[in-house]
Amino acid sequence: MKLVDFWVPNKPRPKGSWTPIPLCVRHGNPRCTTCTVGGGKDGGVGDGVRVFLDGGEALSEWARRVAEVAGDAYRRVSDLGTPPWAGPVDVETRFLFARPARCGEDFPVIPSIGDGDKLVRAVWDALVIGRGLVDDRQVVDWLGGKRWALPGMPAGVLVSVRTAEL
Repeated sequence: MKLVDFWVPNKPRPKGSWTPIPLCVRHGNPRCTTCTVGGGKDGGVGDGVRVFLDGGEALSEWARRVAEVAGDAYRRVSDLGTPPWAGPVDVETRFLFARPARCGEDFPVIPSIGDGDKLVRAVWDALVIGRGLVDDRQVVDWLGGKRWALPGMPAGVLVSVRTAEL
């Protein structure tokens, strides 16, 4: 049974990621001037501390927009009870991106687009923020893709959320 479908216009933004950044173990600085981590001579070593690099303001604005559109869509579905829904769901996401003028790629795989899994994570988190789901762990099946938008079509994401069935 389908719960809700909605379209969110605008450039989709990926979720941030954990990235190992070598930090000087003596000074806790990735650009230490006295140790070898920062090019210095003192012999300090990086410990590969993992640092979360978020998507910045662009991701925050995108997540707010997805949550807002999702929340509006949830409220229009009256026969399913009041969200947030607590049961297992299937989620499908179809991302469309505006093709850059000088891009020779047939698919949106250029670095500025982002990884598919990080795009999906951003949408799942927004489904929770928009009060449609209690937690994104409710997603038990997912499907998605990313493509170039046809000329004249806006960038964005089409999201479908359904109750999960065996």
